[in-house]
Amino acid sequence: MDHLIDGEHGSYVEIDGISCLGSHYIGEIFGAVGMNDPDFVEATLRKCAVSAGATILHSNMHHFPSGGVTGIVVLSESHISIHSWPEHDYAAIDIFMCGNARISEAVKVIESDFMPKHMAGKTLLRGYDNRVAEVSAAHIEKLPALSLSGL
Repeated sequence: MDHLIDGEHGSYVEIDGISCLGSHYIGEIFGAVGMNDPDFVEATLRKCAVSAGATILHSNMHHFPSGGVTGIVVLSESHISIHSWPEHDYAAIDIFMCGNARISEAVKVIESDFMPKHMAGKTLLRGYDNRVAEVSAAHIEKLPALSLSGL
């Protein structure tokens, strides 16, 4: 359960009993629909933000001549971004949120709207403050090295 903790050092969110400033989802999708359509990508990222309860400040998408899309939705709570390689049937997703925004709801939209054949990701807790919570190295996840060869 996530909830805000207001203290002398600012607002922290408590996630699984750990106080931090926010959470950061780093995801990958393969075989998704719409990766070549900047309007669809923007609409989906905006839907992610709304579903997560985040506040959209602005967005920007760029459509590459080769077909890929890179884009960002800037939030009061941080950002949602994507970079796609349609020629590899792949996109990298980055969702960083603080406060009461719910990354899990944004991830559900990624899955339902992009309809990837395969999806993987990790959520990292960001902004630990040892004045608020002691965090052991066991709580910090390391991302595995990735190879796109053979795709």
